[in-house]
Amino acid sequence: MPIKFSEAIRRIPLTKFCRKSGLEEDAIRYCKQFRWDTGTKEYIKLRLAFGSSVTVHTLTDGVVKKVAGTRILNMPNEIPHFLTKPFIIEARHDNHLFDDAVCLSGCMEKGDLYLTTTFSDRNSVIQIQSGSYDGRSLQDINFIGFGVSGGEKGDIRRTDAYAFVTVFALMMEADRTPIAIEEKQSRNTSGMKPNSYKSDWIEKRVYIDCKYIPQYKNETHAELDKGGRILKDVFVHGFLRQQAYGPEHSLRKWIYVEGFDSTRWATPGDTRVIVDMYEKT
Repeated sequence: MPIKFSEAIRRIPLTKFCRKSGLEEDAIRYCKQFRWDTGTKEYIKLRLAFGSSVTVHTLTDGVVKKVAGTRILNMPNEIPHFLTKPFIIEARHDNHLFDDAVCLSGCMEKGDLYLTTTFSDRNSVIQIQSGSYDGRSLQDINFIGFGVSGGEKGDIRRTDAYAFVTVFALMMEADRTPIAIEEKQSRNTSGMKPNSYKSDWIEKRVYIDCKYIPQYKNETHAELDKGGRILKDVFVHGFLRQQAYGPEHSLRKWIYVEGFDSTRWATPGDTRVIVDMYEKT
């Protein structure tokens, strides 16, 4: 059975390598020193970015569903703090984050976010995104693909991957967030001898804290308006919004709003429409 992406990154040894310059230059030098294929350069960059300790965030099914069901209209005006450091996000037990993606990972280099999407067949798509945290709509973000393996997946513009990591990162820092983190030192389950690698291994299980969840319901009802419309029950999905605070409301923070039951005016015969968080173009 193929090892997980996080374990593959962990197995890249750093014991006989010293960083000297930027990630790009160091990764190229690493490939030459250890005679690695240059096609692995982007993965080595992620390993170098982590340094001596590799951290993986493992998402429970509840968190995956909560992130996928949370709406956000525009990009934040600055990169979320979680994404400023190297990260690996995986679903538990090889479950999927979305579609057939099982892992999202990335790091920052010279102000650009390098994002890798790994699929259940262990192939990956690597993307670079510059200057996208400027408040624009998700559908207006253009990706530059490079270093791609996996055939047809290389032609996909992974807006869904970018949306997922952004929403997850914002939920990590938002007030009223439903996300909680359990940190533990992971056991050696790789089958390798204990002294065959030197990196620390930190697994953070990310789960839904059930104590936080309030249920909202709009109790406003009316039978019929003059236009012949009727009130229908609807469910409003959870969403992230910015709220002003501080001196003269000059500061902004992210607030998570839990999904709630509400009503809307509709003409008889209207069908229910569900809008996904990822806009298709």
